[in-house]
Amino acid sequence: MNQIQKFLQMTGDLRRDPKVRAMGRIAHHTERISCLNHCLFVSYVGYRLSRFLGGDARAIAKGGLLHDLYLCDWKKERSLYRHLLVHPEMAVRNAQSFHLTALEAGIIRKHMWPVTFFAFPTRREEFIVNLADKICAVAEVTGLYWHLNCCKSLAALGE
Repeated sequence: MNQIQKFLQMTGDLRRDPKVRAMGRIAHHTERISCLNHCLFVSYVGYRLSRFLGGDARAIAKGGLLHDLYLCDWKKERSLYRHLLVHPEMAVRNAQSFHLTALEAGIIRKHMWPVTFFAFPTRREEFIVNLADKICAVAEVTGLYWHLNCCKSLAALGE
């Protein structure tokens, strides 16, 4: 079984949940990439990074998949900066129904550092998802996302 198949097996129940699927209706960094596609990408990149950097791969995959579960169109917010500060807590609240561990809640809560200066990542898993989120955002905004083979498979899951 290859790495993407292991990842898909690990995240299967979450990926099929209606609340998670609802992220597919919200555009994220670009109009072509949904919040669900972004979260799948972050989750997968974090999962892969954990193989090299260590940490709890399952918590990283789950936290990465739920890190932007804020379930509203932030482009309608009056203040982008306010959204950047508030959405991690919104995501933690929305993800509580998935029985988050303290580690998984920390991953979600701290993924926006350094913008959320007060929410500094202190655990390896928090740093990994924070890094994966930054890597994925750059790949999405620059268009590199569409040239990565893993993203083609992940994008199909987000439809």
